[in-house]
Amino acid sequence: MRSFSNAGAVPLPLTVLQILAIGLGTETLPALALGRERAEPGTMSRLPPAACRLPPAARRPPRPSTQGVISRDVLSRSGRPCQAPD
Repeated sequence: MRSFSNAGAVPLPLTVLQILAIGLGTETLPALALGRERAEPGTMSRLPPAACRLPPAARRPPRPSTQGVISRDVLSRSGRPCQAPD
């Protein structure tokens, strides 16, 4: 009697690259649609609900609107390894 080694074999699960490709494919179209959608007027000038409970002095933006997101200070800190506080 002859036996086959793959007679009851279970198919291989998805590989890591296949899972990444599925994730990329399913997330791309919604991301493109959200990126093209126009913002509601006044979205950036409204305060989040938690900020409404703050005193007026604390309701200021984290940086001036004329300053870029990536500054020289941020770039200089990005190259240094993190250090534990003393």
